[in-house]
Amino acid sequence: MVYIKAFSRPNIFFIISFLLIASFSSVSTNVSASNNLISNPSAESGSPTDWSKNGWGTNQPEYTLENDAQDGSKSLKVTVNNYTNGDARWSFKDVTVTPNTQYKFSAYYKSSVPIEVDMDSTFTTGIHDYSWLGDLPTSPDNWTQVSYTFTTSNDSKAINIYFPIFSKGWVQTDNYSLVSDSVVPPPTPLPPPTPVSDGFKRPLISIDFDDGWKNAYKSGFPVLDEFGFKGSAMIVTDTTQNPDRYNNLYMNSTEVVNLSNRGHKIGSHSATHVNLVGLNDGQLQSEVVNPKIYLESLLGQPINYFVTPFCEHNAEVTDYVRQHYTIGMRNCDSNVNIKSSFDQYNVNAFPILNTTTLAELQKTISSIKQNNGWLVLMYHEVKPGNEAYSITQANFRAQMQAIKDSGVVVVPSEDAIIEINGQ
Repeated sequence: MVYIKAFSRPNIFFIISFLLIASFSSVSTNVSASNNLISNPSAESGSPTDWSKNGWGTNQPEYTLENDAQDGSKSLKVTVNNYTNGDARWSFKDVTVTPNTQYKFSAYYKSSVPIEVDMDSTFTTGIHDYSWLGDLPTSPDNWTQVSYTFTTSNDSKAINIYFPIFSKGWVQTDNYSLVSDSVVPPPTPLPPPTPVSDGFKRPLISIDFDDGWKNAYKSGFPVLDEFGFKGSAMIVTDTTQNPDRYNNLYMNSTEVVNLSNRGHKIGSHSATHVNLVGLNDGQLQSEVVNPKIYLESLLGQPINYFVTPFCEHNAEVTDYVRQHYTIGMRNCDSNVNIKSSFDQYNVNAFPILNTTTLAELQKTISSIKQNNGWLVLMYHEVKPGNEAYSITQANFRAQMQAIKDSGVVVVPSEDAIIEINGQ
């Protein structure tokens, strides 16, 4: 699940894994066959050509070509008759992609059970990363179109997008499309703020890890422990409650409890990392309140800090969160928090990108030292590679050393809010 600000309404990932920068939406797409990058997109040729039967775990899938089609005369169907764990899916031939390029994907589906859309990303290093794009409701009678727009990272090589089924039931798909939209520049970090003489009683730094990535647990938080820093993990609870659905890429419940027992804070980052803007009360209950209930039951302590998916929010979302989280809500509208404009339900953050330099971080730290500001550093993944919203452990350790050398006190975000509100 990744910080996305460069594009309009994301609906993932992005999670995504965010090895890709993504923005997802439901839109109608009309594509000529010559522009479609997916070979045999409606499975009309062969048995079918350039499609493969894939899956994992203990289940009994049946892969069939059906005469009931949304486009042409054939469609793809997977029926799972017995299920213990894992998934089953049809997959098209991997599509080679261009780095830093926007693509649009669409397809039609029918299903007897709720399913999801996932992306398999291959990078120039040969590493694969698996990303959740969105959940889809049951649709047994009518063909339903889904559409997603995303931008590849600077070392993307190929992608595959598919509709896995994780239970007994069936899913049927047809009329796949993937088209190149435009080349876009890599994301650039926000510039350090201009120093202002408007400060809290002392400068503060907080370190947040969004989405609950397992590599942050394994490679990020141990570094915080080395330096004696306490950070925060912002958990997307569906990934913790159902780790197998997400290929165990995110922290499980045992790991979340372990972080809490080590003195790190746990915050809520929604249930499924969807854009909250425009959701009705029932949907907000599921995405905002239910994660709080789950985490409080898991940890045996109050959860009163919320982080908006994709930093997307409006007055309705803010008011709803305010009713249920007494400490605050983080977005990312600016780099630092200053006294004159501080709002505990619109906490600002500095997104750390793969391209963020040590000099940029040091300059921002220097600014908050001069002006007694509060800097929230927003991280996602800690792992090798050049994905936009990841950082290597070596670079992360160097950044923590720079913080230690600065002498600025590090406290978890919710503790910083409590301190600031007491001034």
